[in-house]
Amino acid sequence: MCIMESGADICDNNYFIGKYLPERVERSTGAGGPSATGVDSKSSRQVNIQQDNYYMPDRLRSRVRVWEELGANSMVLGWVNNGFMAWFHTECPYMSKVNQPSCFEPKRHLDFINDSIDKLLERGVVGRWQKNWGTPRVISPLKVVPKKGDKLRLILDLFRLNQYLIFPRFKYDNINKVGDTFRIGDYLFAWDLKDGYWHQELHPDMWQFMCFEWGGELLYFKCMPFGLAPACWVFTKLIRVMVDHWRARGLACLSYIDDGIGGARGRVLAGRMRDMVITTLLDAGWFINWEKSKFELAFEAEFIGYRVGTEGPQGYLEPSESRVVKLVQGVDLLLRARTVSARKVAQVAGYIVSLRPVFDPMALLFTKYMYMWISKTTEVRGWDYRLELGEEVRVEVRVWKTWWSRWVRKPLWSGGAPPVWVQAQDASDDGVGGWLGHLGGLEVQNDKKGRGHIVGFPREFLEAVGKLDKWDREQSSTYRELFALFFMIDSFKELVRRSSILIQADNRALYFICSSGRTSVLVIHTLLVKLFWLCLDYSIAWDIV
Repeated sequence: MCIMESGADICDNNYFIGKYLPERVERSTGAGGPSATGVDSKSSRQVNIQQDNYYMPDRLRSRVRVWEELGANSMVLGWVNNGFMAWFHTECPYMSKVNQPSCFEPKRHLDFINDSIDKLLERGVVGRWQKNWGTPRVISPLKVVPKKGDKLRLILDLFRLNQYLIFPRFKYDNINKVGDTFRIGDYLFAWDLKDGYWHQELHPDMWQFMCFEWGGELLYFKCMPFGLAPACWVFTKLIRVMVDHWRARGLACLSYIDDGIGGARGRVLAGRMRDMVITTLLDAGWFINWEKSKFELAFEAEFIGYRVGTEGPQGYLEPSESRVVKLVQGVDLLLRARTVSARKVAQVAGYIVSLRPVFDPMALLFTKYMYMWISKTTEVRGWDYRLELGEEVRVEVRVWKTWWSRWVRKPLWSGGAPPVWVQAQDASDDGVGGWLGHLGGLEVQNDKKGRGHIVGFPREFLEAVGKLDKWDREQSSTYRELFALFFMIDSFKELVRRSSILIQADNRALYFICSSGRTSVLVIHTLLVKLFWLCLDYSIAWDIV
């Protein structure tokens, strides 16, 4: 349902944003704090548009009928109605631990906690423990963690409690699904939920496990805090109700915790889908972070730290500006500094590896020596001892300094139709060989119910064979299989220049290593890097099956 005035153009972004952004809507005061209302012209039904000061408990429970209409299962409806109660694999003993030193020093941390707890009490997220309730089962410590800039985050450290909790395994939507979810030319929009976990109340039986002490007073979390082990699972289950509802109505979308991205072909349809998302979230009781959400329709939107673009023949995926800044600054620091700590090198390597959806396979190929250096250094010296980088590490850092800008944008879809080849190879104890042919467009079923392809060969049959040197013969069979792959591409590099190859392998270890770019064997890693630079020099793209 679209919340719009009669006659308004569903595709008018200026109208839409003007109507829904908090600073542009009329304020009114109700039981839940300052709010604004929008009216559906068809049904005259009012929908609350939230403002900054809002009360969290009963948000979802008061809208349980909406959750039923959305198709929530009995477990989710139980959480909405009664609050979440965790599952314990063994009985949790009585535990109490004092707050960490970060709560008191420096003084601004102390002031920050006082202010934060006052706000949490006002919003109903935290309550005061009553003496007649007895002794709480668990009193966990508070700690303060710095964020970007001068910002701070208050954390309830539930590490000891989490050891007694169980919850099912589950899968998130992730950035790797973007290419399969959207199509070229889709209009995109993105949303962000404000204080997501706090929407879910805790069952009263759970309160005794969620206590902490501050200023001589016992308090407890009424709503689900950040740091509770099952929190991600619970929140994902709640959001999945919305996502399933939207997908059933034709919206292409992905959701990760409190972030989401959606899109549709054509501006009109995308506008309708965007309105449906906003209406569903508000009706179900969610608070939208209007500042971080991007509801203007465009061919680009940001999702969990990446820019997703659907324009052009291939689209693109690239890191957000803030993530690129971290990478560039970290690399520059490692090259400038005479000595660095293992902690700083691990931070830079972590930035790189976290961007694997864009930087694969380079992320693992060119952080290998970084992690080896980190492991050796921490084992002998610890995390904060400063010393010079090894030469292999400096080579990897210089690779990122030189090449990151050329690798930073990855196509979402293959564009055009370059010549496609198929290659098979094998290795024996003392030799390697293989053949190269054209990959036909016709796909067939093979006897094992798998997929096969018609392969055509030129008039002159393309094959290559070679003998292994003594050193190569002494290496593992996986190394020799990878050497056979390298040998074939090197033999026909001029022929397959600026084209793509489908490589068929009969060795599972080779498939895994080539697919992930990861190996614990240094000689295999060195050969992988050599293969990477060879293919880069000749603009050869390849995939392995």
